[in-house]
Amino acid sequence: MTKSIHEMTQEELANIPLLELDDSFPFACRSDCGETCGKCCKNRNDLLLTGWDVFRLARHFKCTPDEIILKYCELYQGHESKLPVVRLIPKPYNNTCPFLKKGKCSLHYTNAKPDLCRSFPLAKVTISDGKSGFYLNTANCGVQGGTSVVRDWVGDIASNEGIESSKAWSEAIGKVFPVLQKIYKNKSHEENPLPFTTAWGFLYLIYDTSLPFAEQCRKNIEIFLEGVGKSKTLI
Repeated sequence: MTKSIHEMTQEELANIPLLELDDSFPFACRSDCGETCGKCCKNRNDLLLTGWDVFRLARHFKCTPDEIILKYCELYQGHESKLPVVRLIPKPYNNTCPFLKKGKCSLHYTNAKPDLCRSFPLAKVTISDGKSGFYLNTANCGVQGGTSVVRDWVGDIASNEGIESSKAWSEAIGKVFPVLQKIYKNKSHEENPLPFTTAWGFLYLIYDTSLPFAEQCRKNIEIFLEGVGKSKTLI
């Protein structure tokens, strides 16, 4: 049985075989056959959004990133990473994704579907040497005997905008991570909230959705790191 990526150790992650964009994998969604089960949208408490995800949702709904987070998400500090984490809050009465409408994803045919959802049951993985690819997670749905090609499956994730934006986000997380690790080594963000909320703002909120995400993301992190270096109140 295929092991879930969430159950793997760092050593296992570093050695897993990764699928590239033109590889095929043994899975096809029932919706491709005119049906839909919606299982991947139900009983999910792990739908975490990147800044790129929030940006696209804001662009799609013609609002600001903070309005998306306020309406659909919760913010907390990652226990191990110390990073700001933004999670989609499931509908309380049936524990489904807030964008599931009449048993179907209302974002599926848009460029606003979060990467985690767009790629399911694949998981995008970047390992220590910078190599990236996709890993096939376990799934209890889909068409028996179905086959898909990664590039076709992930859609806009494989576009030039998607690749560049995901790269910029990964770079941003890689630079903010050691800063917050150092600041919050022996304390929580509640004891010293300014670095955490500042990082949250630059990672998720301070964007103009009429402009490209990647360029803004990289500039935001430059400003954040410069501020950390100059301000005693952030350390």
